[in-house]
Amino acid sequence: RFLIADEVTAQLDAHIQAQIWQVLIEESEKRPLGLVVFSHNKALLEKVCTSVWIAGEPEESLLSDVAV
Repeated sequence: RFLIADEVTAQLDAHIQAQIWQVLIEESEKRPLGLVVFSHNKALLEKVCTSVWIAGEPEESLLSDVAV
């Protein structure tokens, strides 16, 4: 089971973004639920993801253990 978040907080201010991501992360940790995040915000990805796949780079790459 996965929850897909495609630019889910892109148009929100930073405070609201943080609150929403906190809830999403807590819920994904409580349940057997993977969280798939699509974003152009690399700083956000580093904060909320354990693995990141970057598409569109000269060579598409997988960066593991980005953040815990």
